[in-house]
Amino acid sequence: MVQQGGQGTTTLILTPQNGFTGAVALSLQNAPPGVTLSPTSLNVTGSSPVNQSLTISVGSGVATGNYTVKVRAAAGGIVREVDLTLTVNASEVLDFLPAEGEVVNPERGFSLDSHYPDEPSLDAAAKVAWARERGFEVRLIRRVYYLHTFAGQDALPQGFLQTLAQDLASAQAAGVKLILRFAYRPEENYQGSPTYCDPPKERILAHLAQLGPVLRARLGVVAYLEAGLIGPWGEWHSASPEAALMDPLPGYQEGAQPPCGRQNYDRKLPNAKTLEIVQALLQEVPGRKVAVRYPMAKAKLLELALGGPAGTYPAPSSFTPLTPWEAHGNTLKARLGAHNDCFLASADDYGTFYYDPGPEQELEKEFWSQDNRFTVMGGETCTPTPYVPPGEDPATWVYEQFRRYRYSTLNILYHPGMMAWLAGQTLGGGSLLAALKRDLGHRLHLRRAEVSATHLAPGQGLTLRLHLENQGFAGLYNPKGLELVFVREGDGLTVGRPLEARFFGPPPGEEAVYTYTVAAPPSPGTYALWLRIYDPDLPQDSRYNLRLASRLEYREGRNHLALFVHVR
Repeated sequence: MVQQGGQGTTTLILTPQNGFTGAVALSLQNAPPGVTLSPTSLNVTGSSPVNQSLTISVGSGVATGNYTVKVRAAAGGIVREVDLTLTVNASEVLDFLPAEGEVVNPERGFSLDSHYPDEPSLDAAAKVAWARERGFEVRLIRRVYYLHTFAGQDALPQGFLQTLAQDLASAQAAGVKLILRFAYRPEENYQGSPTYCDPPKERILAHLAQLGPVLRARLGVVAYLEAGLIGPWGEWHSASPEAALMDPLPGYQEGAQPPCGRQNYDRKLPNAKTLEIVQALLQEVPGRKVAVRYPMAKAKLLELALGGPAGTYPAPSSFTPLTPWEAHGNTLKARLGAHNDCFLASADDYGTFYYDPGPEQELEKEFWSQDNRFTVMGGETCTPTPYVPPGEDPATWVYEQFRRYRYSTLNILYHPGMMAWLAGQTLGGGSLLAALKRDLGHRLHLRRAEVSATHLAPGQGLTLRLHLENQGFAGLYNPKGLELVFVREGDGLTVGRPLEARFFGPPPGEEAVYTYTVAAPPSPGTYALWLRIYDPDLPQDSRYNLRLASRLEYREGRNHLALFVHVR
């Protein structure tokens, strides 16, 4: 008796005659498609009978019922067959309904801002409590470090590095992750105001080399980084001409510049220095993604990395989005994400996209839309109300922009007027803000769980199939570990079986089926099946585990599959 998608075993006894030795071919006859035999040969080396365990595998599409098949043994022109009755039963299947409302999880949802040195140290727990009082469950804090005090120093002081380490520890103590940005200019250069300069490339590289060991020591609490480092607020414009960390856009005549440059949104074209800085930042935080401010900037960095020309707008081929086969690798393309700090501000989001309507602007928008299926997207708004094209329903159009660009997170502190506007809009029977709380980032719904058998021998193979649908705006941008946990009824004995070490789940808006085969527990008993989706960097901290967006029990960092197996 074998369930669909499962395996059964039987024993074949082969008795050699007339001194026969050698290889014997094994096969199934009259078996329906999808039924296979293993092994398909055995060796006879002596005169004693050979006991061979045979595994019969039944595909999930094999119809239930009784089948009479034959096991055939053939060697040297001699064929022997034996009848075998195969009974195929239905696999155990359970379907789940989607959860309602927001499912709070790591690395997604609305985020908070915190700026150094205005806030000399991070109190992450206080930030979380502040947000909760205002109706937000925050699991991300963007911590921006303005390093203007150290812009003229070749080495960062140890006191600052200790502050950074303490901030990372504070985040972990609160069970949140950080979005990090380092920048040297806390403001634009205006006449009569303080002047801030981009440091030379060599100094930035030296500072990154100091930051790296501190970040790697607690890399688990770093969600991702924003590229920062260049221009006011680290937003990659108005770069200082002296350091020349970015070039002017093609055709732009900036004229004479005061020391360190002035407000100049057209000096934002990455050059070789920009690329070297970004590559150094990526090297200091292995496995983490780095978000850049403009779609044009990522395309230009990719073009430069391939030896393309400097000083030109990227060629259309540089706007080729990530494919599933490129996603989540250790390449420059796979590790560069996106952030938009003027989301919904205008048709071009105040220069985030190509200024003039036309093919270049649409190319950039569609590049972000498709590329962000496999990377991270975040940022903030910068206007009190959104730009909405004439004739569009405001709430619907804004919601679709979040979906189009695959947002994982958005800062709730800026712009406060926009947060009030979102709360006041109605969408689908609730507020637009509530819909965004629900759908920002990943939202993995377990639509169906199947097991190949419910009655198993100790150590027998069990096949598990998970039908997962991502109902959120975005996908997972950091890998997760998957573990099937058997919990025995009565005494709570726990047996864990690893399923996958680098799990990213389906992209947003898609469903995928994941199939795993594990060994049943060695000890008899009735076991409940639980799925643990954990953070490989923080595997023992269940606060960083993922809760499925399905109507099922979630306890101690595990999702109850509502399936049971009996080991006898």
